[in-house]
Amino acid sequence: MISDSRDSSIDKLKRQWWKILVAAFLGSLFNVLLHGILPSGESVMQPSVIVQQGLLPLAFLIYVFVYFALLGCIFVIIQERLTGTKLVKGFIYGLFFCILTFLLYLEPMPSTATFSFTNLVWMLVDGGQFIILGLLLGGILATDTKLDENIEKSSNKLLILVIPIIFLLGRLISYNVFQVYSNFQTLPLNTIIWVMGVGLGIGILYYYILRPAIKTDSPLHTSLLFGIIFGVYLFMLNFAYALIVSFSLQTYLDFIIRNGIDVIFVIIAIFAYEYLVKRLSGVV
Repeated sequence: MISDSRDSSIDKLKRQWWKILVAAFLGSLFNVLLHGILPSGESVMQPSVIVQQGLLPLAFLIYVFVYFALLGCIFVIIQERLTGTKLVKGFIYGLFFCILTFLLYLEPMPSTATFSFTNLVWMLVDGGQFIILGLLLGGILATDTKLDENIEKSSNKLLILVIPIIFLLGRLISYNVFQVYSNFQTLPLNTIIWVMGVGLGIGILYYYILRPAIKTDSPLHTSLLFGIIFGVYLFMLNFAYALIVSFSLQTYLDFIIRNGIDVIFVIIAIFAYEYLVKRLSGVV
């Protein structure tokens, strides 16, 4: 059955590839133009070679195009199981990444001791770009789907709390074992509250937006599908900074460890949630 689903997904991508590229290009072009007029914040970090050579707009356009094309491929595969009109589907898909971006940008870090108006503007734009992309994907690629009244929903929503708990465990490993860059040592309570908020946000967004589109009979399969979506989003979002500032090898390793552990523990959290739902529903 998984093989049939994979073949179907490949067929969808073969039919829609040019539409994905159109949506990705329009979204990335709008993104670069909008970022070009935003106020630049102060940074104590060394600018990258790309910035020094004046190549940032072109490099950013190519990077965002690839990023949006990957998210477009995911949308093509899952959009038929989302409900609503084409634009509603696209909006909901973009909203998932938009809210997630807002939550991640609120992380208490040593480099962001104060939250300025410029930070707020950049957060709104970087989150809002996914709404624009979602609407483009919906308008160009999606089909209208009526609401399925028989769609399966977990009756015990409190099980979602397992997701932030497991996500917190992963972050504690990142902070205490791998010593990733954070404010955990100086502001442990603030950091833990933020981590739990992000974990809860991931759980709620998964339950209400992506779960109906990616859930399978296998908790492992479902969690891996979500892990792929979350991983593509997270790694591409964070490594965009490498275009702007010059990073040391240690910083790259920090990014890989932090994001890698986040993805792994999100997969574990979704698996645990789906497994518990299945057990409590009497399905083994």
